[in-house]
Amino acid sequence: MSDIPPNQIWHKVSAMISPTMAATMTIAWGFLFILTANSILSQPAYAQSENNATRVIPIPTTRPTGEQEGTPSFIPPPAGNTEFPKKNAILSVNAVIDGSDEAVQSGMIWRVFADQETPEGKLTLIGTSSSGKATFDLPAGYYYIHASFGYAEQIKRIRLTPPFTETTFNIAAGGLRLNAAFRQGDFIPAKDLSFEIAKQQGDELKTILTDVAADEFVRLGVGEYHVTSKYGDVNSEVTATVRINSGKLTELTLYQRGAEITLRLVSESGGEALADTSWTILTPGGDPVANTVVSAFPSFVLAAGDYVAFARHEGENYSASFTVESGAHRDVEVLLSAKN
Repeated sequence: MSDIPPNQIWHKVSAMISPTMAATMTIAWGFLFILTANSILSQPAYAQSENNATRVIPIPTTRPTGEQEGTPSFIPPPAGNTEFPKKNAILSVNAVIDGSDEAVQSGMIWRVFADQETPEGKLTLIGTSSSGKATFDLPAGYYYIHASFGYAEQIKRIRLTPPFTETTFNIAAGGLRLNAAFRQGDFIPAKDLSFEIAKQQGDELKTILTDVAADEFVRLGVGEYHVTSKYGDVNSEVTATVRINSGKLTELTLYQRGAEITLRLVSESGGEALADTSWTILTPGGDPVANTVVSAFPSFVLAAGDYVAFARHEGENYSASFTVESGAHRDVEVLLSAKN
């Protein structure tokens, strides 16, 4: 088989599978801690996880770049007309992890496309399977086989001849499990975290996955990825770059700099919070950080830094400045005496 990447076929097949998700990430600073295990197929439980179930992503959103990250191999189209016997043959496909002889037993998605384009310039999907090793009973001829293992993928153009044709896909894939902490050993609750995974494609940084949960096992093609950790839903974000290696499980912990703050409007220090109060949080320069909410004691997860809390109660405005320190969760009181 030749190693020439069929770019045009990639575009046609990718269009049949899933639209490309695109988003530009805001790059903040962060730190990381990486532990590499021996096998992508081993999935140890993580102590902080509330849900140890593995989510396997069956449909890829991107295609290989043409580098050593899943470059497809295929049989070039014949120079002249090739006649096949008018009978069926059995196509058997299987996969191994690149760099090892370990067969992939589960998590594969196989798609078989017809070799001929439709009048709309597309390839027709004629068969799918989700088993580790799949077989298809098809008329003899040429076909395109797309194999995906999570977000790692490969495609081959094969020649199917009776009675039986077998082909093995060499999948360059690794695993990634994400978490976040304030400091080593001080993990943030999984319910307060979400992650995004993006990959550089040409001049663009394109998002591959959003809303990835802490401890979630994600299969990815070999290569470099940009990870964003979101703590809460306001402004506490950090990013890091991680390299996925074939056959390896990488555990990445990003260190957050934020804390949960609860606001209270009180008549005196330590007093009861006043109901029917609307709150807005701004930077010292007046830029809005959190939208106005109405609550006696609203809570926000904020990145470390300086802020100003504005409270409106019974037609009057009150304010107080406060500082958020990483991992220091606390109440912030605004006194009625701090009237504007």
